[in-house]
Amino acid sequence: MRWAVYATLCVAYTIVIVGMAWANGKWKDYFGGGSSGIAKLVQIHIGFLLVAVLLLWLALKLAPAMPEWLASRGGDAWSWYHVLVIALLVGVVMLEQWWIEKGSRKTETQATTISQGR
Repeated sequence: MRWAVYATLCVAYTIVIVGMAWANGKWKDYFGGGSSGIAKLVQIHIGFLLVAVLLLWLALKLAPAMPEWLASRGGDAWSWYHVLVIALLVGVVMLEQWWIEKGSRKTETQATTISQGR
């Protein structure tokens, strides 16, 4: 049942992205663009989900090959390897949010320019 880890990652990652959009008050920026905006959002999200799944897959495959100082667990059962993988996943979340917000800012700028008749 190795696929369960990846399914859990996908569900948790999606909940984090949608939850952060809701908490930051940017829900309309993410989902207010009609069906084409939602389709674009889904495409972007699937791409970042793939990156997160590949990152987890690499982390699971490379764990046995890590040097002792990087993968050794201390008294609290965390290693630098775990911290690095978690930091990379947080980076992927932040990058996706930036990417989506960049698109909504670009759309706003184009709409403002068109409405001003430039």
